[in-house]
Order: sequence, then structure tokens, then C-alpha cells
Amino acid sequence: MKILVTGATGCLGSAVANHLSAKGNAVTGTGRNLDLAKHLSPGITFVAAELSDEKTVANLVQEHDSIVHCAGLSTLWGSYRDFQVANVEATANLLNAALNNKIENFVFISTPSLYFDFKNRLNIKEDDPLTHKLVNSYAMSKLACEQLVKDAQNKGLASVVLRPRAIFGPNDRALMPRLLRLANKGWLPLIDNGKAQIDLTYVDNVAHAVALALENLPDVSGKIYNISNGEPITVSSLFNKIISEFHLNARCISIPYDLAYAAALAMEALASRAPGCPEPLLTKYTVGVIGRSQTLSIEAASRDLNYKPIVSLEDGIRHTASCFNSGNRVQNIGISNVRKVQKVQEIDQPVQNNA
Repeated sequence: MKILVTGATGCLGSAVANHLSAKGNAVTGTGRNLDLAKHLSPGITFVAAELSDEKTVANLVQEHDSIVHCAGLSTLWGSYRDFQVANVEATANLLNAALNNKIENFVFISTPSLYFDFKNRLNIKEDDPLTHKLVNSYAMSKLACEQLVKDAQNKGLASVVLRPRAIFGPNDRALMPRLLRLANKGWLPLIDNGKAQIDLTYVDNVAHAVALALENLPDVSGKIYNISNGEPITVSSLFNKIISEFHLNARCISIPYDLAYAAALAMEALASRAPGCPEPLLTKYTVGVIGRSQTLSIEAASRDLNYKPIVSLEDGIRHTASCFNSGNRVQNIGISNVRKVQKVQEIDQPVQNNA
């Protein structure tokens, strides 16, 4: 199979490209960072491309059978216009090109942030109601993209939407760096004693789910699947694991939810007025994520795709910490086959994944 993987210089995209290549597929990766592309597995073709450019995308997709769309602006903070260009316009260009070039399969990486409503929700299924008021511009853009994928599927494109929860791994530039930024201040916030239950997903498990989705298309076309490690954990237990595995000089401090939310409001207000509108240390969404329970049902993916996580949460955290602590980042082909490739980004730099 000839597969185009977008966002191949990011945490997820690189893992997907490497995983699919290791399974014998002819993989083309695309992204913006040529330096990071040098560290993809041998045999992967890399093409630098701007996905918001329609003509570039039209040329890019030619001679491929399938597209896995991992690229996008994935951050908690940013303008609606930025998300519109990086996510919605790019996805529209890829789908149009896929239809025009008779691409066989399309896998889109979405987000379970579409479920998030600042309330406790456990074992959420794909057909459970989405929140009426989406939490941020990122979630809004992803919902718009899902509708575009649905429209393309109705026009004949075999497609699947995956909603992986809280992806992390050695090349993570979103989840772990945010926690490490907080830990650098000497503390991690436990909202209401950290009793909320959450799901995470090690990046290799998402890559595995992508491969299964491709193998099962077109039979599962039009379906949406939650993806996670299937190991809900309390925030308190997670933070203590991170402190231990990353050897952090930090402690957990319990904060009442209302107080944390008020602090986040103030930080957001200050950040909005600061030059460049930098991401605040704490956002309302962050408070909600670690202060309210949200877990996903992966029953549908297990039933239809035969999805089972290939890396446990404990092993994933341990391996990620080992790579960060050693001062190197890695491209994943699975924990058992790792190449060290790049020095860790300073964790006080702005956190954003725009692969």
C-alpha cells in the first residue's frame, strides 16, 4: 500500500509513518520541519509541504492509495483563524484532492475534546452526545473537520475518524511538556485531591490503531472510534508516577476546583493582554481536564478493528521519561526498537504541536 502520512515530523505522525513503514508499506511523510524529517525510518520518502495550499496538496497526494491525516495545530491556546487555516482548510484540501485522485482510504485523527463539557463523564461512547458548547477553538476546528470527512465519505471516499485521548510519547511536544513546565515551578496541581479519572494513550497504540483502521477499510467506512490505553487512572496516581519516573523535584498540591478555575481565568486574561498572547501556565481547559473525570469506551474499536493496546500505560510513561531524562528524543517503531535522535526541547519554550 502507498500511504501518505501528514504531520510526519510530529509526535503522532512520525510514529504512524514509522509503524506503517515497518509493516511493509511504501510511506511518504509530509511536514514542515526538514530537520526532524531526517530522523524518520530509512525508506520513508519525505516531502515538505504546506497543507493549506490547494495546489501543493493536489500534487502531494498523487500516486498514493491511502492518506492518514495526523497534521494540525493541536494546542489549548490560539486564535480561531489559526485553527481554521491549519486544521479546517488543510483537511478540506486533502479531502478534495483525495476525491479527485480516487484515493482508496482516508484516516482522520480527531479528538475526544468534542465530548468535554467540564462535567464528570465516564466510559464515553462514540454515539454519546457531544457537548453543545465546545471548549475551545481547537475542538471547534476538529468538529468542522469531522463534518468534512463525513461529506467526503458520502461522495465515495472510504474514511475512518479516530479520537485518541491525550497522546504522549518520547516526541511529545504537548502533554508532557505542559506538565513539566508546571513541575519546573516546583509543584503540580491536584484539583480536589486529584480524584478525577482520566485516560491517556501512548503514541505507539495510536499508530497501531491507524494500521488496523487501514486494514479494515472500506468495511468500517463512516465509523468513528475512540482510542485510548484503556487504563483509566486518577490524576493523583498519574502525577505521582510522572514525578517518580521523570525524577522531578516537585510535589503535588491540592487546590479546590473553584480556586483553580479562578486562577486560570486570571492567567488567561493576563496572557490575552500580553505581547504575542503567550499560552498561560494554567488554562480553564487544563483545570477542567485534571479536575473532572473523562474516560472513553474503546469497545467499538476492540470489536470492529480488533484493537488492543500494544504498550501499557506504565511502560509508556517509563519509556517516555527515560528518553526525556537521557536528553534525547526518539522516533517510535515500538518500545523494543528505538533510535535516539534529537535533544529535548527546553520545556520552558512555548508548547505547541504544529507539525
